[in-house]
This record gives sequence, C-alpha cells and structure tokens, in this order.
Amino acid sequence: SNHKEYRNYWFETGSPAFLLKLILEKRYFLPDLENIEATERLISSFDVDNIDLITLLFQTGYLTIDREKEINGTMIYELRIPNMEVKRALNEYIVAYLSQGGSNVDRSRLRIYEKLSAGDIDGVMEEFKRLFSSIPYNWYVNNELDRYEGYYVSIFYSVFHSLGLEVIGEDITNKGRIDITVKSKDKVFIFEFKVVKEKSETDPLEQIKKRKYYEKYQKSIEEKPEIYIIGIEFSEGERNIVNYRWERIDF
Repeated sequence: SNHKEYRNYWFETGSPAFLLKLILEKRYFLPDLENIEATERLISSFDVDNIDLITLLFQTGYLTIDREKEINGTMIYELRIPNMEVKRALNEYIVAYLSQGGSNVDRSRLRIYEKLSAGDIDGVMEEFKRLFSSIPYNWYVNNELDRYEGYYVSIFYSVFHSLGLEVIGEDITNKGRIDITVKSKDKVFIFEFKVVKEKSETDPLEQIKKRKYYEKYQKSIEEKPEIYIIGIEFSEGERNIVNYRWERIDF
C-alpha cells in the first residue's frame, strides 16, 4: 500500500537538521518511538507554530502506518519506522547531533558494538563515558540538556539502533517496565537508568533484580541467550555516568 512506501528524499537532500532540532526542543524521549499510536487529526494536521514531532516524522516519511484500529468511532494508527535501514540512518544522525562529537562518534559507536558483542560491559561503559565526556560544555548551556532527563537514555537508545541492534524501549514485562532492552544474536542486555543530582549510594541494579525483569527471556527463548543486567546512574552535575553495576544471569 501507499502507507508502506518510503522515499529517501530527506536523506538525499542532506541531514534533517530541522527534525533533530525539534527532537531537542521538545526533549523527546526517543524510546517512545517504539510504540506510537496516533489519530487521523495528529498525522494529518500541520500547525507551523506548534509542530508535533510525530506529525513531522509521519509527513516526512520517517514513520509509516503499520496497523489501523477503531476505538469508539475513532481511527487509531499504530506507526513505525519503515525499515531497519531508515531507522539506522536516522539514529546515526541523531547520535551525531545530540552528542556534537564529530568523527569521534563513529569510532565510539563501533567500539561499543565490538565490546557489547564480546559481553565486555565494563568496556561498553567506558566508551559511553568517553562519548559523554567529549560533548562540549556549551552544548549543554545552549540547550539546558542537564534538565532533559531523557537525554542520556536517548543517546544510549540511538547508539544501539544506529548499530543495527534490536532495541526495545520500555520493554513490558508482567512486573513492570525496563528502560531499554537490547538484543543481539546470542545476547540480551537489560538496562535500567536513573538520573541523580550527584552520585548516590543506591544499587543501580536493585530495580531489575527486585522485579526479575530477565525472567521473560529465560523462559521464552529456546536457544538460551546470555543475559546481562546493567544498572546505570547519570549525574546532572557531572553530566556523565557516575555509577553502574552489572551482572550476567545464569540459567
């Protein structure tokens, strides 16, 4: 159908800077792109003075209609990014824009992929620390990113998507929500994030272990993957990862 079609016009004509600026201005929590539902009014309207991000993503082809359903006479559309290539390219732009890291971002992303594939969580954390450290101070001042709690999580989300990994934002379990779950061919990584004023004394893994988020992956996959749980704390003051802890879950 026409809804499924996607044309590369926006990529061919250069970086979609207008879209990236809107993501930042609206302080959009990027994992929310995984589960989008919209009405006809939202996807067809175009208020120049108050542009909705979902409307813009749909009208520029970054989102397409996946399913339709009717609720009490109102049509609801489930939207998704058309394919992995578009998702990967869009997130490469987002990471570069949000981090302002230039060519260093691409090197960091590749190292993160290598270390994640090897189950080297400490190495992954060091790469993300390096990435956050490289972000210019004036980038925070200009955009008040230290007040945008979803910023840190959104960069994690976009980095993983830009690497072609399967990423589930706020993965639903029967006991609660996971901030981000990342799946590779033989591994599952469950991330829980927390933003604190300064370093706290809490255990970043406490929420995951208490609610046993990993159980669904232990029970539902025939070829048992390696499961890693990672708790991360970001500091508004340090603008970086200040505490993390991880464990590998044995079956």
